[in-house]
Amino acid sequence: WRASEDALLVAAEKITVNNENIKSTARVYMAMPYQGKPYLDMMVDFNEGVAKHARHYLPRGVLSKDVVSWLDQALVSGHVPRGKMIYHGHAAQFPFTDDSGTFLVDFDVEDMVLAYGQDWPDLKQVNANVRFHDNSLSVKMHKANAEGLTIRDSSMHIASLKQDAILDMSINADGTTQTMLDFMRGSPVGNDIGDFLNATRAKGKMRTTLTMSIPLAAPQNYRLKGVSQFDKVLLDLQEWRHQFKDITGTLNYQY
Repeated sequence: WRASEDALLVAAEKITVNNENIKSTARVYMAMPYQGKPYLDMMVDFNEGVAKHARHYLPRGVLSKDVVSWLDQALVSGHVPRGKMIYHGHAAQFPFTDDSGTFLVDFDVEDMVLAYGQDWPDLKQVNANVRFHDNSLSVKMHKANAEGLTIRDSSMHIASLKQDAILDMSINADGTTQTMLDFMRGSPVGNDIGDFLNATRAKGKMRTTLTMSIPLAAPQNYRLKGVSQFDKVLLDLQEWRHQFKDITGTLNYQY
């Protein structure tokens, strides 16, 4: 460190911090003007992290209480093999919604369990990239599974981590039609149409894209749209003693 005519300057080329949750190496430069706003330039590389502890390394003070609560319950487990953090700007202007600086936390995660929504089936064995950028969160899922469904090339996004946060999701799922019915039965959708789902059996494969929006402050007010492609599916409506065979085509629905 050194004191100039205008500011106290602090610099460190290599700071190593290791604990049971993460291993990290940081480079830091800080300027603290005698008059004016502090400025921070920091880059951190980390590895061997534990996903459920990631929330402890985020600036919780600028996150809404709903986002903090969601992070506390969503990141159940998983391994973080590598990642980085970049902070560049004046502390008073964080989280840089006006592009006056940069805040970035970017990491890969393996074998994660993600409890993304109240009463929705967890996503398991998630391999993904997680990116906190200024005031937003993006998750690109390479693969995962949920109640036997195989999920690939899917995404999650929260545009604002401050107030009125909404989780937007796009899920691409492959599996049997019965597995999709089981998934819906175990979700909030099953609270309303559970009797129909319980009385329905299916055979055959399907491919589904689900688009969901879940307000973090009121997850019961979710919105769901789906597009399902059937390939020679048999649908057995047991309560009505009727079967539909060789169903092939596309079904669009919303809830």
